[in-house]
This record gives sequence, C-alpha cells and structure tokens, in this order.
Amino acid sequence: MDTGLSKQRTAGLGLVRALAPVAALILLVIVLSLLAPSFLTLDNILSIGPQAGIIGLLAVGETAVIIAGAIDLSVGSVMTFSGIVLGLLMAAGVNPVMATICCILTGAAWGVFNGAVTAYGRIPAFITTLGSLGMAKGLALILAG
Repeated sequence: MDTGLSKQRTAGLGLVRALAPVAALILLVIVLSLLAPSFLTLDNILSIGPQAGIIGLLAVGETAVIIAGAIDLSVGSVMTFSGIVLGLLMAAGVNPVMATICCILTGAAWGVFNGAVTAYGRIPAFITTLGSLGMAKGLALILAG
C-alpha cells in the first residue's frame, strides 16, 4: 500500500513540475495585464508574435545542440550575419525566395563549420562557437558597412 501511495506522489510531483512553467506564464500575463492595460491587446499580440517566432526557431536549434551535450554561443551573431546577407541579396535584386534560401544556407554553413571544427578538431563547442561568434559579428559589421 505504501509503494502505491509513493508512486502516486511521485507522479503528482511530476505533473506539478510539468505544469509549473505554464502556470507561471499565465500568472505573469494576468499581472502584466492588470499593471498595463495595453499589454493584452490585439496590437501588442500581433507585435510580439513575429518576434517570438524567431526566438522559437532559434530555441529549437539550440535544443538539439544542448541535447547533444554542447552549447552554441554564436547563434545570435550567425543570425545577424545571415540576415545581412539576405538584405544585401534583396537590395541587389535577387528573387526573394532565392535570397531566403541563400540566407538559410548561410546559417547552415556556419553550423556545419562549427560542428566540423568541434568534431574533427576536437575543440570544445564552447571555444569553437565563441570564436565563430566573433567571426560572424565581424563579418556582419563589414558587410553592413
């Protein structure tokens, strides 16, 4: 009898731990809505949505890296570099679909570079991506003028 109760408590704690972030988010939305009436408006939601989408996509990629037991510090700088490549291609009159594909391939190339240096060079991902962060940021600044 004691074992069954113990399993129920463990399952209950697991459920509480799983739902705690959702409950905290709901509480945060309620508090912010009370403090700032303009927070829970359609305009604000439409403004936050695209920004959350970008961060969400980056988080999915980072999750895969973290599951593999590594870390990628260069994500923001590589995203900036890829965005500047996209902007330059669009300004040069390249088809938007092709420019977007080139932008995605640019980010993928950085990822392959980081992975190859980490795997074949046996350099820790922290060091590799820290160096890549600097390179991507520097190249982005050069390209942006």
